Amino acid sequence: MEVTVRGPLTVMGGCDPSITAWAETPSGSRVATPTAAPYDITGPSEHCLAIALISIPAGTTKTFSATIPEPPQPGTYTVVGTLNAMSSPGAAIPAVTITL
Repeated sequence: MEVTVRGPLTVMGGCDPSITAWAETPSGSRVATPTAAPYDITGPSEHCLAIALISIPAGTTKTFSATIPEPPQPGTYTVVGTLNAMSSPGAAIPAVTITL
C-alpha cells in the first residue's frame, strides 16, 4: 500500500512507524496483525536508532508505503490505515475496498 500526502505536514519517522495498515473482511475482522512501516531516514545500510520528525513543506508531497499480508482466500476486503502525524497521531487514511 502506498499513501501520498501533501504538506504542510509533520510526520513521525525513524524508529517510530510513519504508517500502519491492515486489511479487514466485510464484517470488520482484521485479516492479519497491522503492519507498521517505519520511514528509515538513516538509509538502507544503517539501523534506525531514534525517533525523527519528517517535515513535508507546503505544496510538496511524500509517499509512504506499508506491506499488507495477502488475505488467505479470494474475496472483498477493506484496506485501512493510519498515519502518525504530529498534529493527529493515528490519523485515519481513507479506506480502500479491494476484491481479490
